[in-house]
Amino acid sequence: MFQEFVQILDDMGRSIHAYQRCAARGYEKAGADPDHAAAYLLIALVAENFVTRNERMPLPADVAQAAYDQFARHVSRLEDAYKAETADAQVAALNRIAVRIAEER
Repeated sequence: MFQEFVQILDDMGRSIHAYQRCAARGYEKAGADPDHAAAYLLIALVAENFVTRNERMPLPADVAQAAYDQFARHVSRLEDAYKAETADAQVAALNRIAVRIAEER
């Protein structure tokens, strides 16, 4: 369900443009899928925050890798929570990611 976002990054070379595409796709899917809107919105925010922080600067490989790893962990956490099909698991995953987004600001 959410792994398509990691695939976008992999297919597009983990570039700023790839993160922009993830953000656009996340917002698009949030508007189209109300049952998963919060998860898609968080994915879009993480991708958009990456673009905002890095779009006009040289991006060291270690920073790019760390950002990719964090993004992939967020996506995997959401994927696992939604596969579990329990509201508690889903809310916990959403809250954990929301906290990380807030901490990174």
